[in-house]
Amino acid sequence: MPSQKALDGLRVRLRHIIHNFEWLRAHKIRAVKLKDFQKEQLSNLDEYTVLEWIDYMGKLEARKSNQGTCENLGRKISLLGSLFMMRNPPQHIRDAYDYIDFSDFPDAEDDCLIQVNMYGASDESKQSPYHMGSVMSVQYKALQESYPILG
Repeated sequence: MPSQKALDGLRVRLRHIIHNFEWLRAHKIRAVKLKDFQKEQLSNLDEYTVLEWIDYMGKLEARKSNQGTCENLGRKISLLGSLFMMRNPPQHIRDAYDYIDFSDFPDAEDDCLIQVNMYGASDESKQSPYHMGSVMSVQYKALQESYPILG
């Protein structure tokens, strides 16, 4: 007959296993639902809309050597990555924006998606909503300057 201490330890371990299993199951469900949502959103894109996926890519350790005391203040550097998906512009849009160089784009007849990656790095390691909004506003401005088709 196992001791009470052994049974208590087993219960704790089983609760931990059940907790991890439920967390993994919830993660898998979210991942599947997100993938289905992304496919639906991509299929509904028209030539004037863009779909954005954005996430923090991580924090880089601050390099303390070769930095002055006023540089970076020992903070980590945040990397915010954005992926923009849009339809390949058809010929009538290319004609309307004849000042844009479309030579790096696929042929106008190709019904495909174009992917644009943008990265923002800053010394704000808190990754607050304010910081995210600030980086996104710079990225949106750069995207609109590069792709005025998007309005």
